[in-house]
Amino acid sequence: MKSMLDIPRNKQAATIFLVALLALLLMAWNEFSYQQSNASLNQLLHRVHAIDQTQSLLRRMTDAETGQRGFLLTGQENYLEPYQQAARDVRVIAQSMQTQYQHDPAAKQLAATLLSYSEAKLSELEASLEMHRMGRHEAWKSLLSTEIGREKMNELRRVGDALLAREAALSSAARQEVFSTLWINRMGIAALATLGILGAVVFWRQSRVMNDMRLHHESAIKAERDALQVQVAQRTADLTELAKHLQVSEETDKADLARKLHDELGALLTTAKLDLARLKRSLGESSVEVGQRLEHLSSTINAGIHLKRRIIENLRPSSLGNLGLLAALQIQLREFSERSELTVESDLQDIRLSAEQEIVVYRFVQEALANIARHARASAVQVTFKQHGQEVYVGVGDNGVGLVSNPTSPGAHGLLGMRYRLEAVNGRMNVRSEPGSGTTLEAWLPL
Repeated sequence: MKSMLDIPRNKQAATIFLVALLALLLMAWNEFSYQQSNASLNQLLHRVHAIDQTQSLLRRMTDAETGQRGFLLTGQENYLEPYQQAARDVRVIAQSMQTQYQHDPAAKQLAATLLSYSEAKLSELEASLEMHRMGRHEAWKSLLSTEIGREKMNELRRVGDALLAREAALSSAARQEVFSTLWINRMGIAALATLGILGAVVFWRQSRVMNDMRLHHESAIKAERDALQVQVAQRTADLTELAKHLQVSEETDKADLARKLHDELGALLTTAKLDLARLKRSLGESSVEVGQRLEHLSSTINAGIHLKRRIIENLRPSSLGNLGLLAALQIQLREFSERSELTVESDLQDIRLSAEQEIVVYRFVQEALANIARHARASAVQVTFKQHGQEVYVGVGDNGVGLVSNPTSPGAHGLLGMRYRLEAVNGRMNVRSEPGSGTTLEAWLPL
């Protein structure tokens, strides 16, 4: 290949002149096309903005009517937000449309009519709301049953559709101008496309190499991510199974310990009480000091018996196995009310569950009541246990200070334990709380 230095100087000068001339012509052509396209696009944007304003106004009016209907039917204030927002937006859109159509009398007349109908519709909606606030329910219902509201909305839509149709026609004309200008500019771009093909081929080859490298890298990352996901899923399943096993083992150990305390410690305390009774009979009339000592010893043995019973009940409630879940819950609530001096209201149903589910429900209520006694600073407690469809619902609520921290924080071991205990029997748990508004612990178990 010859270099530029090998080309004769006259051909080199002609080539440079021709390239410069073509470059100047291309720049002039491109600038002309740009100016034409810019003018057409500005006109098109102007029309698009007008269409958007009209559609926004129609949407706002629809939202306002929907919000008004929702408020009238439910009485909830949040339904009025679309109406209030529409009232504000209509005024803003009105000012914008007046500026938009100041040089277009026909469109300006349509916009003025549309805005007039919008104000009339808003006044009709406000009248219904005012009747509702004044308690004149028959009046607003009568107003809604008439055809006034629908007629106003139909007029509003008719004028809006006319304005939208006019803007659509003008937008189509503006688009046609843009297409014409682009077609003219297309011829100039074709000259550059020929030179761009060579660069595109080189770029395609380089992109293909880079794409192959990227796919290989993504494949390696995906394989590693899949392996990690499988490992995480396996570890999660193992930990879940371990948690279930630990909970079952804990209840089994508690039951074994309760039986041993009942049998062995109960036998010792019973023997001591019998020996004390024999000792009293053998001593007969003794001194006052000896009598006091014997009474104190009897009181101590009785306290030990009561302590043993309380410990056994905490480990494995005998009422649950002997009387059933309903009676066990009633006893638990009565004892909690006596200990804490709180008002306890209950709504309990007699529902048959499996033995595993019964102990889960009992422990759930027990742990919830313990949390209330320790942290809630409440004066009343509400406990619910009833059937909802194919599920059993358990709820424990209070009117205390509520949770002041995240219920899933690392320090909330009690709540996490309750959640895992429920999940072990295919149940689920939810915590509803707001500071100063109390806390409600909810659980659902399948029948």
